[in-house]
Amino acid sequence: MRKDPWGNSFDEKKAAKEKRRQIEAANKMLIPAPKKTIKSMGLLSFDPSGTFRFAGGRWLKLYEVTGSIDEAVATAQMLKSRMRISIKYVPEKGDEVSKKAYISLMTSGEIYEDVRLLFKKDEEALQEMIGVRPLAVDEAIEVILSQLGTDRSFSYASFVRARRDLLKEISPVISGQRDHFQIEGTFGMSLFVKEYPIDTKEEAFSMLTKLGCPVFVTFDLVSINASDKEDYIRTLERRYARALSAEKINDFINISCQISFLCDSLDALKIIAKTTGTIFSRAGYVIAPMYSRQEESFLSQISLGLTDLKVLRNKDVDQVADLFRREYGSNKDKI
Repeated sequence: MRKDPWGNSFDEKKAAKEKRRQIEAANKMLIPAPKKTIKSMGLLSFDPSGTFRFAGGRWLKLYEVTGSIDEAVATAQMLKSRMRISIKYVPEKGDEVSKKAYISLMTSGEIYEDVRLLFKKDEEALQEMIGVRPLAVDEAIEVILSQLGTDRSFSYASFVRARRDLLKEISPVISGQRDHFQIEGTFGMSLFVKEYPIDTKEEAFSMLTKLGCPVFVTFDLVSINASDKEDYIRTLERRYARALSAEKINDFINISCQISFLCDSLDALKIIAKTTGTIFSRAGYVIAPMYSRQEESFLSQISLGLTDLKVLRNKDVDQVADLFRREYGSNKDKI
């Protein structure tokens, strides 16, 4: 078998090239992204109706939440996609706080038609359990721009025609430090939940509306299938050198949570960070700054997953479900 100087088979290279050609042919209905955008954020192409295709086989579709997220865990267990919930709290006049939530569906795949059908089925579950409105690409980018108060229209046609860099369109100039970041005269901090309480009656996320500053909360929920649970049990058995029964292992879900807030001074940032730490500590959580990943974390939040960052933890399904019902249940404003 002929090989190149690096030891790769010419037949294998030819087969790989042919596979790439077939994938691109199957996805030819998508609109290619400008080269600057491909280079900066890996966005290869998109369907104007609302689906984004990234390098590495990652796909994303965005929705506006029109109902309640209190049954988010039960919803996530019905989905084939990973679900991200992005919530923005903004203080208004007096004690009023505006709340807006969006859902991002993310999955892996090669052929758009397969991904489209998967998203379609998952969207049906979202409509049934939560209530959502799908966002076209232009709407999605306008929502992302509005995360930091930018009220600007977006046209994918002019964006492609001008060959612009989408990352520069949606991202402000963020100066990241080890434990905080700065956007011009605004200071911010991005944190993540390291540990979740087994049982708590204290509210934490609901209290973020009382901080008096813009707060961004992001939950990533990934359901665990039977095969993954079996692998997890095998790992535990090797670790503890004992046999375990699947029936005795509670169902669990992967959850990631990031929290970011913005302040008008560094002193205010320190006060808000201390207050946030106290709120979550009383409720049994352990939170910490996203050390040395401040810019990356915050951009992932305000881009609703166009740039991706998560810190997943295995957590008991019932405990996470209780978290959402307690923090976002029927006695709260709908989000």
